[in-house]
Amino acid sequence: MAEGDGAGQRNLYGDQPTSEERAVWSDGSDAACGSVNSVEHSGGTRSGEPGGLSPISKDRTRVADGASNATDASSRHWLSWFSSRSGRNIAGNRSGASRSDSKHNRSSKLTTGSSLPGTSSLRHSVTSSLTTAQPKILDFGVARLTDSDVHAATLQTDPGQIVGTLAYMSPEQVAGDPQGVDTRCDVYALGVVLFQLLVDRLPLDLSGKTVAEAARIIRDEEPETLSTIDRSLRGDVETIVSKALEKEPERRYASAAELAADIRRFLRDEPITARPASAIYNIRKFARRNKGLAAGMAATFITLIAGLASTGYYLLEARAQRDNAIAARDQADRQREIVETQRDDLQAVQAWYGELISEVDIEEIGQRLMQDLRGRVRKGLEDAKLPEEQIESTLETFIDVTRWANATDVAVDSLDLALFERAEQSIEQQFEGQPAIRASLLTTVGKAYNELTRGERALTVLGKAEAALADVAEPDPQTVGDILIERAEACADLGRDADAVPILRAYLAHCREHFGEDEAKTLRAGAYLASRLNEVGEREEAGELLADMLALHAARYGEEDSASLSLKQVLIWIELGRGNEEEVVRLGEEIIAARRRLDGPDHPRTLTALSEVGQVLSNIGRVNESLSLIREAYESSERVLGSDHAATIRRRHRLASKLSSLGKYEEAVELMERVLEYQLKIHGPKAWATQKVQRGIAQIHYRNREYSQALALYQECLPAAQQEAGVDHEDTLSVMSETGMCLTQLGRFAEAEAILREVQALRVAKKGPDDRDALKTATTIAGVVIAQGRLEEGVELLTTELARSRRLFGDESIRTIIVARDLMYTLHDLGRYLEAEPLCREFLAFARKVENRPATGEALIELGSIELGLGENEAALETLDEAASVTSGATGATIERLKLLRGAALAANGRFDEAEPIMLAAYESIRSIQERIKIQRRQYILRDCAAHISAMYEHWEKPEAARTWKSQLGVN
Repeated sequence: MAEGDGAGQRNLYGDQPTSEERAVWSDGSDAACGSVNSVEHSGGTRSGEPGGLSPISKDRTRVADGASNATDASSRHWLSWFSSRSGRNIAGNRSGASRSDSKHNRSSKLTTGSSLPGTSSLRHSVTSSLTTAQPKILDFGVARLTDSDVHAATLQTDPGQIVGTLAYMSPEQVAGDPQGVDTRCDVYALGVVLFQLLVDRLPLDLSGKTVAEAARIIRDEEPETLSTIDRSLRGDVETIVSKALEKEPERRYASAAELAADIRRFLRDEPITARPASAIYNIRKFARRNKGLAAGMAATFITLIAGLASTGYYLLEARAQRDNAIAARDQADRQREIVETQRDDLQAVQAWYGELISEVDIEEIGQRLMQDLRGRVRKGLEDAKLPEEQIESTLETFIDVTRWANATDVAVDSLDLALFERAEQSIEQQFEGQPAIRASLLTTVGKAYNELTRGERALTVLGKAEAALADVAEPDPQTVGDILIERAEACADLGRDADAVPILRAYLAHCREHFGEDEAKTLRAGAYLASRLNEVGEREEAGELLADMLALHAARYGEEDSASLSLKQVLIWIELGRGNEEEVVRLGEEIIAARRRLDGPDHPRTLTALSEVGQVLSNIGRVNESLSLIREAYESSERVLGSDHAATIRRRHRLASKLSSLGKYEEAVELMERVLEYQLKIHGPKAWATQKVQRGIAQIHYRNREYSQALALYQECLPAAQQEAGVDHEDTLSVMSETGMCLTQLGRFAEAEAILREVQALRVAKKGPDDRDALKTATTIAGVVIAQGRLEEGVELLTTELARSRRLFGDESIRTIIVARDLMYTLHDLGRYLEAEPLCREFLAFARKVENRPATGEALIELGSIELGLGENEAALETLDEAASVTSGATGATIERLKLLRGAALAANGRFDEAEPIMLAAYESIRSIQERIKIQRRQYILRDCAAHISAMYEHWEKPEAARTWKSQLGVN
């Protein structure tokens, strides 16, 4: 889950550090990245462990499909470490070797077990200087010692001589034929190393064998398969290693880079290019290795056929039929090999296409397009020989007009027109008679649209892919799953969580059927479904499902592994939504303790867990613990990563926001200004990254009731957001909403309503009326309407939004409770006490359930006021006494109102002498601090308090005093 991202729905399985954090923890040094501490050759084989980060499987920044087979966490750890070095470091060794001079760089690889002429002095110097580290670098590149190499350098190596370590040599290398040796020998050696890293043994046992016998074994005998040693390595991992260890060079990877690329595809859960050897090929290999036996079998077979021929015509006909069947089978095998080759090519193209799209920064492209357009306009004006003043004026007007154009939309539409739309048409035309290929390629286009947040276009293309797949007799399970997950992703991005849920149910069932109950793909599917269920208010089912996924994961991978902790970090938000405070606290403590133990106290994943758990605890009112965790995450980040590291800046921003919400404005502003200083230095004053920090400072001013200062900063931020992010981008809409709230607090209601209605229209147009943020905006609009005295209109708006919230999020959602509370306030202020009472009791029950004392006190005060309005004076007095007990020690307008209402209850029970001084003093206190009352209710609370005082005097039979209070407030 991304830091500060709430429930973090787009990284549910396998959390990773940010790219900045990876740069710190993987800086290329042995201390940071790790190195193979010990990889010995035959006779003493063992594999060391790399330091640094353990790689986690890729999730597309969201839950998506993975590879068809999952290894255990240790295997993925080695594969990621190995792939990051195979294509780069080994190739680097080879290129270094080709440029070698008399330093013996080519033939002297510091290899344990290989003794080459001219290496002893070098080995001695390295050994003496690195006694403790004991590096052992394998002899990659030795395979390139051909005849031409020998003539090009002063090496004491003869053509055809066996050079290197026997256990890592390829079949053609041990044959001693220089013409047959090329870079694919190094691929074979890499395959041996990878086999050894994964199962801690060599693929061929050469211990105790003579050189000749060892060479024969390498040439003729097949290595043991990985899955026979470790069942979890079956599938793609085994296929990759087997291809690297093929006896025939042409069937191996052509280079170390190709091998590394296939490993990276596996780690990113993409299709690999390698394929298991066919049955025909295995038979041919057996015949070549056992020529005598094969020849004998053939002779026996021919003799048998000759004998059968004498039995008569019908047996001859049977033989002909059998031969035809064999020919048909061979033809089918050839066709299958052709199809597999085509499929490999197709999957490679898909993988490349998907990787290409995922690396596109569409916002940056949009900004560059707009900058280029403005530059071209300037050049055109200059070419027209216009005066500089006119050029500047025209450009200013042009920039002011074009800021309303969403640069991101411009970039996406350009890509769509130039690439995706044409690709879609080409696919349908070129593969009209090949529905399986057509479906697969269209799915890739649909994924690309999802990456570019074009959900509607994605759904259209994915619908075509699904229709194409309907014409395939046995559709590929991988393609079926891809279509389902992409459809669900598109629905979720469009805010249609209710539509995404049934698709994700089908996807989970599909994964269980085709990939297994406890495969990583299935576990990810379950986690993603749980997150969506949580979004639509099905929290009980979400919690149960995620608990099942955790149990399955623990049974296969262990209780305490990084992916398991990532699932728990999703579960903690679900439990928060369910109101299970004790479970939230338990999970938070468990996650943090496990992260400290598993990754260490200063690891980026530990710091992310501290920050996220701190945010969750804040939501259940455990303010001090929350602040402590968020502060620890920031201070550790500053110490470990540095003051100007991006992760430190982000956590400093988070801490400042938390301090602001707790009323610690001075420290909050100090931290936020440090963030602003950094952003100004990196991005300049007008960049949106800088303006985001200005927005944070504006939020602090707003919370401190410094509305004018906040409004000025918001108005400064808005043009930058509209220009860089786009008019309907969520960042822009949030700035507009906060601007509207400032205007509301300043009493500029008409301006506030106009801007908030604009925000609402943009949100509904983009994500529909059921979007969570659209619902929040509608509630805010209702508050502005009420503040202008249009209470009946406010009731109508809130009633509609309450019904929508109950449908989408459930009765106990905090969002539903907030809308119910606001509707209750409005009904109370209209004097509609019978309608307000059940909503008030619902609010009170929720506040008690979550043990929120301030909210409980507020609900009791409102209930006491409602009971007074209904004439239930005794009950009102009891309720207000309870409210006084709950709010003991508190101050402010709410407490003064409590005092006045309690006085009214005393007066209603005839205790006028006690009531009068309490009510008059409380009223004066409320008037003096009325700016602290919510502006939507301010005038109604003052009026209500005055009405209670007037009623007291009427019951006390003091009509003059009663008329005075009525006349002061314009009440007849």
